[in-house]
Amino acid sequence: MLDDLLNVKAGDSGQKTWVGLAELMKAVECGSIASAAESMEITEDTFQENITILEESICTQILLPSEGELRLTDMGKRFVRRCSGVLEEVEDIVEETINRRWFTTRNPAGVLRMGVPHLLGERYIIPAVVEFMRQYPELDIELNFHSGKVDLAGRGYDIAIEVGIEIKENHISHTLASNRFHVCGSPSYFEKYGSPTTPDEIKEHKTLLFSQNGQVRPWYFNKDGKQINMRLTPKWYSNNADALLVAARYGVGLAYLPSYCVADDLNKGSLVSTLDDWSQQEEKIQLIHLYKQNSPAKITQFVEFISDRFKHFPEMEKTNIHLV
Repeated sequence: MLDDLLNVKAGDSGQKTWVGLAELMKAVECGSIASAAESMEITEDTFQENITILEESICTQILLPSEGELRLTDMGKRFVRRCSGVLEEVEDIVEETINRRWFTTRNPAGVLRMGVPHLLGERYIIPAVVEFMRQYPELDIELNFHSGKVDLAGRGYDIAIEVGIEIKENHISHTLASNRFHVCGSPSYFEKYGSPTTPDEIKEHKTLLFSQNGQVRPWYFNKDGKQINMRLTPKWYSNNADALLVAARYGVGLAYLPSYCVADDLNKGSLVSTLDDWSQQEEKIQLIHLYKQNSPAKITQFVEFISDRFKHFPEMEKTNIHLV
């Protein structure tokens, strides 16, 4: 491999110094020019010509005239000693680069194990994974749904999609999209109860809250540097965002839900957004995987694929959101 790397013709512009270097190192290895020329399958005359080109290019005599046994000048010995370490490192780099390219660009195969949040996974990840499998039919998928943080190593997952979490040091993260929350309700609800004009007025409304592990999540607002974290008494609470979404459609109350959950309803007009002049909670949607020096193709290709897919994520587009 190294011989091929260093086998540059003397006429190649800007690379003349390399000519003869492979021959010199092979001569040192074999102990004679005759043996080295035979090993490289070139004539002794060509071998010697390339050594001469090398000597001329570095303005230094490397070999002493001799019959049979190879003899180096003092500068030649120093030159060979310095080159030996450098060329070993170059060869390692070349081999690593070739192996890494093969490892990461070949078609994905095997099983891609991933963990995804329930609603985001059902709405966006499943259709994307189906399309990805069509491109790479040799790939199998294990899709696991979760709530909260995922222990990649403990679960044996290759990747996970996470929303609004801090990434551990030994993990690699890829931000896929920004996810904003919306306060929304049905047109019939707003017709009957009116629309809040400030976060404080939400207390006068029926609210649908998300709960997890017995804890009801607050609603977050920000405007002109003023931050409000609202803890409300719910009319309805659930640990399932779809349940809150359906209840909001039926006019039960106001829901505080992420973009990927309500984008279709907002565009269709079955839900209406309010308090949009207040900045509401935003979270990053991230793909994470464990750090590996050579990530397998099933991971690298899926990262590229899903990153492109999420360019069309609702919050990344100019959605036609209906405001009150």
